[in-house]
Amino acid sequence: MSDTIADTQARFEAFITETFPEADVAPGSVLSELLIKLSAAVHNEISNDITDLSSSGSVADALASTTDTYNPVIDKIASNYNVTRNQGKQSTGKIRVYIARSRNLSLKAGVQFIQPTLNLIYDLAADMSISPTADTADGETQLFQLNNQYYFIAPVIADSVGSQYQVSDKTKFSVATDSSVGDFVMAEAYGNFTSGLPLETDKQLISRLKSGLSNKGLLSEQSILANLQTRDLSVQALTIVGAADSEMSRSKQNAFGISTLGMADVYVRTSIGPETIAVTKTATKVDTGSWQFVLDHNDVAGFYRILSVLPVGSSALGSQEITNQTFGYSITDFARANVINNTNEARFTQYQTCTVTFNYVESPLVDVGNQQDFTVVVYYQPNIAAIQNIFLDDTERIACADYLVKAVLPCFVSLNLKLFKQFSTDTLPVDKIKQDIFNYINTIPFGESLYISKIVDICHDYSIKRVDLPVTVDGEILCVDGTTLSISSTDVLDIPTNLTKGVTKNTTQFFIDYYTVGSDNTNLTDNIGIEVI
Repeated sequence: MSDTIADTQARFEAFITETFPEADVAPGSVLSELLIKLSAAVHNEISNDITDLSSSGSVADALASTTDTYNPVIDKIASNYNVTRNQGKQSTGKIRVYIARSRNLSLKAGVQFIQPTLNLIYDLAADMSISPTADTADGETQLFQLNNQYYFIAPVIADSVGSQYQVSDKTKFSVATDSSVGDFVMAEAYGNFTSGLPLETDKQLISRLKSGLSNKGLLSEQSILANLQTRDLSVQALTIVGAADSEMSRSKQNAFGISTLGMADVYVRTSIGPETIAVTKTATKVDTGSWQFVLDHNDVAGFYRILSVLPVGSSALGSQEITNQTFGYSITDFARANVINNTNEARFTQYQTCTVTFNYVESPLVDVGNQQDFTVVVYYQPNIAAIQNIFLDDTERIACADYLVKAVLPCFVSLNLKLFKQFSTDTLPVDKIKQDIFNYINTIPFGESLYISKIVDICHDYSIKRVDLPVTVDGEILCVDGTTLSISSTDVLDIPTNLTKGVTKNTTQFFIDYYTVGSDNTNLTDNIGIEVI
C-alpha cells in the first residue's frame, strides 16, 4: 500500500528524533520547514514507485495481466531508455455534407458529426466559410450542386484516439445533438478515414522498449521492425519471407529452380484498415466512349485496387465503369531497383503499374487521342515506397541483400451475428460490440487465425443471453495475380496456402471495415451485421 507524504514525513521525524534527540522537528521549525517537508515530498514519490515495482506495477505483473494496464511506473522505466508511451492517434478524414438549399454557411471548428450506428463522434477540424460562389484562393469552401442537392467537403478529426474510429467510404453521419449545420440533410464519408491508434498499453510499451533496446539494423525481422518503428512510417506489423521459405519465388528464377541467397520479401502493414487516396490522372480517349490511363509508382505505390474514376470537378457520386485493368511493373525509373521477374512478384510493391480502361461519354464529344483529367480514388497501404527506399538507400542498405517491400495481402472479412437479450427491456450497446470486433480482427498478428469463439466471447462481454450459432465468417483475399480467393468458416478462419497466388499466413492478414461500398460505388453493405432479438 502506498504511503502518503504525511506518513513519510512522520518516519523522517521519528528517525531524526531517535538519532538526534535535541533536534527541533516540531511543525513550523526551521528543520521541519526547510528539510523534512521537502525531503518527504521527494522521497515519498520514489518510495511509492519502488513499492509499485515490487507489487502490482512490476513489469512481470504488467505482462501477466489479462486486462490492459497503464501504470505510470512503466512510463518511468521506459523513460530511462528514452522511450515514451505512445499517446495514441486520432483518425482523420473528410465528409461530404449535404444541405437543403444554396446558401452561405459559416462553421466553427469543433462542430460535431456522429456516426449513429457506431456512436463515433468527429469534430470539424477547422473553421469553414462555405459559399456557392467561393473564392477558394482566399480559403473559402465551394458549395457544389448535384441535381437538386447541395454539398460541401469538410475535414474532420476523431473526438478521441483509437483505431475504432477508422470508417470506410460512404459511411453515413448525422449532426451531433449539441451542434448545428444550417439546412442540414445528411453527411457521408468522403473516402476512407486514416487509421487511428489507441493509447499504448503497458504490454505494448514493454514490447516496444525491448525492441528499442535491440539492434536496429536490417538483418532480422526484429531489428528491421525496431528500425522502422523509430521513424514516422506507421508500421503496424511485418514479416519476412527468405530464401528458405516456400513463399519465396524471386530467388528461384534460374534454370535449376534452386533458391539463391540474398533475397527476402518484406510484407508490411502500415494501417489498421486500408486507406484511400485520390490522385489526378490524365486519361486518353482510345475509342468511342472508352478512355485509358496508367497508374504507376509516382501515383500510389503498391495500391490494392481502384474504387472510383470521375472527371475532375464532377459532382457525381458513383464512378465511371472500369472495363479492364492490366497490371504490370516497371523498374526503369529507379536508380537502384530490386530484382523483379514478373508481374506477380511486383504486385503490391512500388514497381507495380496498372493500365486502366473505363467507359466515359464526354460532352461535347472529342476525337480519339484527346485527353482529359480524372480523379482516381484507390485503396492502398501508406508508406510502401518510403519503406522500400530505406532498404535501397546507400547509407543503410546491406550491399549483398535484396529486400523487396510489399504491402501485406489483404483478406477482407465480413460476418453476421444474431444476439439474444437477457430481458426484452435490455438495450444492447451494439456500437461497442462492433468496435470491439473491428479492433480484434484488425489486430490479429501474422500467422494467427481468426477464431469465431473469440467473437462470441466479445459479445458475452456485454449483457446478452446467447449468440445464435453457427456464426459464419467470410473472407475474400486479394491475390497477386489479380484474382480473389474466397474462404469461409464457422469455427476457425485460417489463411490458406496457395503459393501460385502468393497467399500464405506469412503474406496475408485479416482486415475488416464497418461497411463495404457496393459495385455501384454508392450503396453500403454492413460487414459486421448484428441483429438483436
